[in-house]
Amino acid sequence: MKRMFLASGIVVCMTCPAFATDPTGFDLSTLDVGINGTTYGFIRGNGNASYGNYSPTQYDLTESGTWGTTFDYGKVRGEALCSSTSGTYAQPSTPDENITGRYCWCKVTGYQASGGSKWQNVSSVSWVFGFDHEIADICPDGCAFYCADYVQNDSVFRNSMFGVSQ
Repeated sequence: MKRMFLASGIVVCMTCPAFATDPTGFDLSTLDVGINGTTYGFIRGNGNASYGNYSPTQYDLTESGTWGTTFDYGKVRGEALCSSTSGTYAQPSTPDENITGRYCWCKVTGYQASGGSKWQNVSSVSWVFGFDHEIADICPDGCAFYCADYVQNDSVFRNSMFGVSQ
């Protein structure tokens, strides 16, 4: 049961979920990394088509190489990057952002609370390594898909994406 009261002209919700924010965006570390996502959507890095079991428009995705995942508590969206910098699966780092490599990296860019209508930008996030496509030419085709899939289904990957210490 939600209880609200008026204090000094401000409505306060006593049992509403508390999502920490800072002046530059949403703090992802407050999200529950133990809960798998329910659906995802993405736009291929080559921009030719969009795929997923949920429409990319549900995440306001319009650019190539973007992805989104839905959870019970809200939606998370982000970017995919094919870099020449290798990494270790589910570990944050700083890849070369030349977008010509075979190594798939993922980053969260926004969050929308369940039932909300506005996206919160995410601050202080790192790129997280996904995998080695082995062929640079095909990396843009699948990187956004894998980012969405890993965030939806892998709690270890979500720990890194959401900035939770392991």
